[in-house]
Amino acid sequence: MNLVNPLILVDGTQYLFRAFNALPEMRTSRGFPTHAIRGVVMMLRKLVRDNPTATVVVIF
Repeated sequence: MNLVNPLILVDGTQYLFRAFNALPEMRTSRGFPTHAIRGVVMMLRKLVRDNPTATVVVIF
């Protein structure tokens, strides 16, 4: 069986928790924390890059 266009479901809450605890704290010039969202975006970009034909759905 060959999956031409796989569907990947991502647990967004788990990605956010993982990024929040794994990365060093980063903040904007106004003091808003950004490290968690940056980590989530980095993980999603890698997932899409590694699976170019897949449809990725993030669920929170």
